[in-house]
Amino acid sequence: MKKNIIFSIIFLFFLTSIMQGAILPDEEKNITTIILVRHAEKTQDGTSDPPLTSEGKARAQELAYILKHVPLDAVYSTPYKRTQQTALPTAEAHSLQVFSYKPGEEENFLKKILSKHTGGNVLIIGHSNTVQVLANHLSGSTQFSPLDDFTYDNIFIASVLQKGHPVITRLRFGEHTPELSKARKSNSNRE
Repeated sequence: MKKNIIFSIIFLFFLTSIMQGAILPDEEKNITTIILVRHAEKTQDGTSDPPLTSEGKARAQELAYILKHVPLDAVYSTPYKRTQQTALPTAEAHSLQVFSYKPGEEENFLKKILSKHTGGNVLIIGHSNTVQVLANHLSGSTQFSPLDDFTYDNIFIASVLQKGHPVITRLRFGEHTPELSKARKSNSNRE
């Protein structure tokens, strides 16, 4: 299972590289790849800034492993312990610093990212209610809904062209976590 996910991610970056060099006209060769991930499992310590659980730390290490051979230009996260701790293993593996951004300013933040890192690969760590906001801003749609509170295994990979609509691929990684809203809907249909 882990090998399939790694293969899928590497294959996606391979296709992006091919598209940049062979298929697209010169003015559209600068594909920017944005990797969006929600922070890993957090402790339930009753504070507004909890750290990661041991499972969350393992997931953060898994993310670093998956992205080990993906050339990253930058790593961003919100300024909370759980997002910073999720981003840190990947940033360290790439000898990068984790830069902070403020939740609630996603649209302006993305404009800065796309301007500053044109043609590069950027990892952004967010929250259950911000990752989809970023994905929706990138896609120009409302196709992505907030993640359930206990869903931590989603990766959204957006390939953003200079012109046109980006392609967003949604994958899962690490230990599977349930999507509670889908499970609830499925159970209510059975009752």
